[in-house]
Amino acid sequence: MGLDLKNIFDYSENAVQGTMSKDSVSSLDLKITEDNVYLNGGEILYQDAVWGDYITMQVVDIDNVLGYGANTVLKEYIHKRYIHPELKSDEVCLPYAGMAPKNTYLRLKYTSVGTTNDVKVAANYYLHEME
Repeated sequence: MGLDLKNIFDYSENAVQGTMSKDSVSSLDLKITEDNVYLNGGEILYQDAVWGDYITMQVVDIDNVLGYGANTVLKEYIHKRYIHPELKSDEVCLPYAGMAPKNTYLRLKYTSVGTTNDVKVAANYYLHEME
């Protein structure tokens, strides 16, 4: 008899949005406020992206809650993923769920190579709380 995961996890999607400055690296942070939160991907929406823009995704301890120092990157699960400017969205599906400790942050770093427009970005995270 297999493990029934739907009775162990509660789905708990959350999101963040912001404007990324043109020709620079900007970040969007979402604080994890619950215990036992797992992430297995999400959807990235964007407007005014240009060819060559890309994202990096991390779990970061901004406030030094784990004692390794403020702004410690705990995990970088997407090192570099190019954005297709004509698609306007991209789904990120991880092959398994990874835990994000309470009071740490999910960080989306957006590298803009465009020089004309700032880029509007939203991240919808597929989160799960373990019972």
